Amino acid sequence: MGLKNECTVLNRRTKKVKRLFVYRPDIRYIGIAIGTEGANMPITYCPFCGKNQLPDLCNEYWETIIEECGAEYYPTHENYAPNRPLPMEFQTSEWWKKRGL
Repeated sequence: MGLKNECTVLNRRTKKVKRLFVYRPDIRYIGIAIGTEGANMPITYCPFCGKNQLPDLCNEYWETIIEECGAEYYPTHENYAPNRPLPMEFQTSEWWKKRGL
């Protein structure tokens, strides 16, 4: 899954059941897959032990930083350029790790 957290139960289980979980490293999103249509539900605690809280989402930080980096990357800005690719840093966990989030 790629996300290290304090719950050894979740870490162990996600190695075995990869399709059950959805992980987006760019915004640190963890969810449980629902059905076959690609829908998923976010989770904030380990679904196996129920004790360990998972790291917070950082999607709001992501949006703020993207907007500050350049309006052409931000979808709601009038200068948005959809054909301009987002810098690689913001497509991975690199940006939030670098900022200590």
